Amino acid sequence: MIGIYELIPNVGVDTFALLFGMLLLVLVNRKFQFDRMLFLYFAILVVLNILSYGLSTANKSNIFINNSIQVLVFALFLSFYKKNYIYDSEIEKIINYFGLFAVLGVFIQYVSYYFFDKPLPLRLPIANFVKDGFDIETFGGSILYGRPTSFFKEPSHFAIYIVPIMYRNLERKNYWMFGLFTLGLILSTSTLGIVLLGIMLIRHSVSSAKSIGYVLLSIIPLVLFMMLYSDKFEAINEDYSNKLDTSSLNDNIRVFGVLKTFDYFEFKDFLFGIGHNQLGDFQLQHNFAEAYNYANSFFMAVFSFGVIGFFVFLLILKKGFNNKFTTGYFLIFVAVLFSDQILFNHNFFYLYMISFVFLNVESSKNPKLSPVQKKKMKVIFYYDERSLNDATIYYVGLIEKVFLSMGIDMEYRTKLGNVEGKDIIFTITEKYFCMAKFRYPFLKTIYWAQGVAPEEYFLSGRNNKIVYLLKCLIEFISIRYSTLLFVVSNRMLRHYRNKYFYNKQNYLVMPCYNLKYLSGLASSTGERYKYPSFVYAGSMATWQCVEETLQIFKAIQQEIPLASLTLLVKEQDEAFDMVSKYGINNVEIKYVNLSDLQKELMRYKYGFIIREDILVNNVSTPTKMNSYLASAIIPIYTDSVHAFVENIDLGEYSICLNSKSSVYKKAQQIIDFEKRVINSIQLDEKIQSVFKTYYNDEMYLKQIELKFDNLIKGL
Repeated sequence: MIGIYELIPNVGVDTFALLFGMLLLVLVNRKFQFDRMLFLYFAILVVLNILSYGLSTANKSNIFINNSIQVLVFALFLSFYKKNYIYDSEIEKIINYFGLFAVLGVFIQYVSYYFFDKPLPLRLPIANFVKDGFDIETFGGSILYGRPTSFFKEPSHFAIYIVPIMYRNLERKNYWMFGLFTLGLILSTSTLGIVLLGIMLIRHSVSSAKSIGYVLLSIIPLVLFMMLYSDKFEAINEDYSNKLDTSSLNDNIRVFGVLKTFDYFEFKDFLFGIGHNQLGDFQLQHNFAEAYNYANSFFMAVFSFGVIGFFVFLLILKKGFNNKFTTGYFLIFVAVLFSDQILFNHNFFYLYMISFVFLNVESSKNPKLSPVQKKKMKVIFYYDERSLNDATIYYVGLIEKVFLSMGIDMEYRTKLGNVEGKDIIFTITEKYFCMAKFRYPFLKTIYWAQGVAPEEYFLSGRNNKIVYLLKCLIEFISIRYSTLLFVVSNRMLRHYRNKYFYNKQNYLVMPCYNLKYLSGLASSTGERYKYPSFVYAGSMATWQCVEETLQIFKAIQQEIPLASLTLLVKEQDEAFDMVSKYGINNVEIKYVNLSDLQKELMRYKYGFIIREDILVNNVSTPTKMNSYLASAIIPIYTDSVHAFVENIDLGEYSICLNSKSSVYKKAQQIIDFEKRVINSIQLDEKIQSVFKTYYNDEMYLKQIELKFDNLIKGL
């Protein structure tokens, strides 16, 4: 709303408000962060603007510089606020209050004009008022001939502001608010507003029409419009008649009237454009009878930045809507872009940001599902039996628990069939995700990424690049086209952002784990901390670094002869050969069933988790850490597992090794630690803290619930 008020020529109140907000957020967050990819898109447009300036004689250097700066400033604001947006229920109330305030302005203007025959301007541009004083002919605008604008310059600006708020209330079934806004929109006589109203009602009817009642409800505002669209309201009648006359579309510069400009385009103009805001000068240069620096935003993007820039412009839109191209907010935005020139001004910023916020905000409550919805909707866990183990079963169980609390059943299937349009498919392997997506492309999907399959393929010793690229393609599809993505670590998320340009917000970070900690376990088994007993539980796979573990232990044993090591592995012969290779004493090799593992682990003081510093390990969250901590073992781990460095804080009882250090240095760090006396009560408190902040079912259940709330909207 404040974007139309100028403090000085061409600089509005909104600029200062956005700048103040930016500085405030930087001070509060103590860092400056922005959406780099979004800013890069705008930078490309500036580069195209530079090219058009160098190639076209229609440009003027001062205009070119001003326009380039304007695009960059706009890009900085948009990319900053997109990255740092703040939202809560109170902010939504404030947005609604401003909407009601604006509608009240329309009502007042309408009554003043039609009942008292007095036009009442409510908009007062500060810069012009200070310079020239108040003049009703200057400030009156559309209200002088019966078209209320509230505090805005034009009825269409009022419509642009109010429509996203209207649609938000329609989504939330706040029908009385929607009705008030609808009445204000109709009284404003905005043709754009009426078109947007129709789009809202059709979109809502299509997505929500469970009975004829919804359709009838959608017709009521249109009936009200027809009542007002009568001879009694002559100004409204005449304005709508002229603008809604389809015969004028070919001549209307908002629609197809500007297309004749393309007749004078050269190849370079089609490619790079003629420069931002240079359309009027270009038309004058080619002797147009009437030259206008105006077109709808889509055409203006092509005129300004060429075909290349138009493609970048579409990427900017895609970035804001996260592929949610069927939502009412996107349809509203597209309709405005196709009817008005809002390219990179305050209206564009407002629509882009409010749509982004409304599409990404998460309600703290479960959506209310009708009995019909609950009966029709189900979650299908589509899986490969070989992919299930204790950790995955536990992980899937948490997800199922949330769905059950929402009244939605989850079915376990190894084959797909009997799938309905409202079902959600949940998978934990890329292969099964792609099979489900190709068969049911329009269904909502959940995908849990457990690792980075293409990189793991190379790690296995195979190096077929075609297979690697195919795995990358499958992983790309799984990551980019899942409705909700689970990742096990922030490092994994960063990897997907860098490799696949994944910039959505539909993800949840949750580590792999399957055990809880029994409070007091460390203190009740404190006797074991008096002896240097070490354990390794896992497989003999190369990436588990068992060989380096044995080398470290051998170096420890040279300083601490009483140190013992137990290898809990299935491949006992292979383990025996490796131990013999290094001539290590006091090593026991055995295997225990999974059901007895935690009881066995409670006998040891230290547990090894040695990993090489490679991507596969960087993104992982081995369940071994959870198993060790649940058994009150002090873990010895390397910093190559980034999630553990970020989240496992045992204070003075941490043994985090530098993965790039030599075997001797790693061993020496453990030897130095062994000289300490362990306070089992303090250790118990530290482990409990990790389970409260990292391995916490309740915490993840709440986060999953919030994500599922958004997931099932519209079903």
